[in-house]
Amino acid sequence: MPDAPIAAFLRDAYGLDAAVSRLAGENENYLATTPDGTRFVLKLAEPGVSADFIRLEHAAAERARRGAVGVAMPRVIPSRTGDLAPTFCASGEPDRIGRLLAFVDGTPWHERAPASRSLLRDAGACVARMALALSGLDAPAAHRTHRWDLANAGALRADTRFVPDETNRHRVEEAFRLWAGAAPTLAHLASGTIHGDLNDENVLVDGDRVVGVLDFGDMLVNPLVCDLAIALAYLLLDEPDPLGAGAEIVAGYHAVRPLPATELELLFPLVCGRLAVSLVTSAERRTHAPNREAWYVTEARAWRLLGALLAHDPVAATDALAARAGVDVYPERGASRENLLARREARISPALSLSFREPVAFMRGRGNFLFDERGLPYLDLYNNVCHVGHCHPRVVEAGARQMETLNTNSRYLTDGLLDYADRLAALLPDELNRVFILNSGSEANELALRLARTHTGRRDVVVLENAYHGHTQGLID
Repeated sequence: MPDAPIAAFLRDAYGLDAAVSRLAGENENYLATTPDGTRFVLKLAEPGVSADFIRLEHAAAERARRGAVGVAMPRVIPSRTGDLAPTFCASGEPDRIGRLLAFVDGTPWHERAPASRSLLRDAGACVARMALALSGLDAPAAHRTHRWDLANAGALRADTRFVPDETNRHRVEEAFRLWAGAAPTLAHLASGTIHGDLNDENVLVDGDRVVGVLDFGDMLVNPLVCDLAIALAYLLLDEPDPLGAGAEIVAGYHAVRPLPATELELLFPLVCGRLAVSLVTSAERRTHAPNREAWYVTEARAWRLLGALLAHDPVAATDALAARAGVDVYPERGASRENLLARREARISPALSLSFREPVAFMRGRGNFLFDERGLPYLDLYNNVCHVGHCHPRVVEAGARQMETLNTNSRYLTDGLLDYADRLAALLPDELNRVFILNSGSEANELALRLARTHTGRRDVVVLENAYHGHTQGLID
C-alpha cells in the first residue's frame, strides 16, 4: 500500500505527523517516525480479523508485561478518541483494524547469530516465562486454528506437492511423518494460550539477554510445548551446532518450567513439523507471488536446518536436546535389534515368522503409530488388537484401575462384567441380547462355529482363501 494513506491515517486518528515506511515481514506493518525521532509501529490487521481477537492481543501483551517475563512488550497507543483499535479506511481497500504500538528497542535475534551460551539459556527461560504468563489467559478468541497452528500441522501435508526439488520434497515428507507420530499425544499435554510465533524476528536481544518480544497475532490455545518447538525451529536457523544450541535453550526453559519426558520426546518431531509448515508455505506462495522477497527470508536457512536435523535419528536428536536438562527421556530403551533377533531365534518357534526381511524392533506405540529403536514412526495398518490406538491413555488408566480392583474369570458375579455386557448389548439389535466374553478372536471364531453347527446341524463352512481365522486346529483346518 502507498505510504500516503498510512500517513493520513496517523494524522487523523492519532494527531501524528510521521515519516512512514513499510517493515519487512509477512504482515502489513509500518514504521512511523516523528520529526523528534520518536518511533511507533502501525499494524494493519488482515480483513476479517475480529475486534475480539485484537482485544485478546492487547490483553496478552499486558498480561506478559505484568508477569515475570522480564522483557519489553509492544504497548498500545490509544487514538485521539481513546480507541485502541480504530478502523483504517482507504480508497479501493477493505476496512481494517489499525493499531499503533510503541516501538520496542532491541536487535532481532537473526542479526546476532550464532548466539552465546548465555543468550541461548536466557531465550529458553524467556519462552518458559511466556508460557507461564499466557497459559492462564483463556478467551473464546484464542480457541481457533490457522495455517501456522503447530498442533494442526498435518493439514498442510498435501502441500508437499508444491516443493519442486525431489530431494527437498522427501525431506518435508519425512518431517511431516515425524510430526504425525507425535500428533496422537498432543491432546494429552498441558495446554493453554501460547504466543505462537516466537521467531528470529520477533525475539529481540541486547548483548546476552532477550529484551523484547513482538507480534502476538498468531496466538491460540495449543500444547504449551509448541511455543518452545516454534522458538527452536527459528532460533536455531543459523547455529553451526543446532542440537547443541537447542540443548541450551531447552535447559533454560526446563529451569523455569520443568519439562516432563513426554514433552521432551515430542520436541524434535514438533520442530521438524514447524520447519515443514514454513517450507511448504514458501513453496506454495512461490507459485503465485515469487517476487515477495519478505515471504522467503528464512527459506534457504530452513532447508539447511531441516537437512541437518534429519541426519539424526529421532531418539539420538531427543537425547541431544535433553542432554543439559538432566532428564532421561527413554529410561527403558530395550535391547538392540541384533540382541533381540538372537534371543528370538533361540527361544521362539521358527513357525512364528517375522514380517520383514530386515526385522523391525518396535520399542513403543502411540496412537496409530509404532516406533522402532531409532524413534522412527511406522503407521500401523496391520495389528488388529489396538482398535482405539496404541497406549490410549483412557484405556491404560481403565486397565490399571481394574487390575488394582479385581482380576478373575466370568463365572462369578461382578459389576464390571455386567456393566460391559449391558453397554455392548445396547449397541446391537434387540434380538442380539446375550453376551459371551472370550479372550481372543480364535476363541470367538471357534464358538461361532460351534453355535452355527449346533443350530443348523451342518458342518460345511464358507471361508475366504488365504485369510487368517485363528490359531486353533479347527480354524487352521
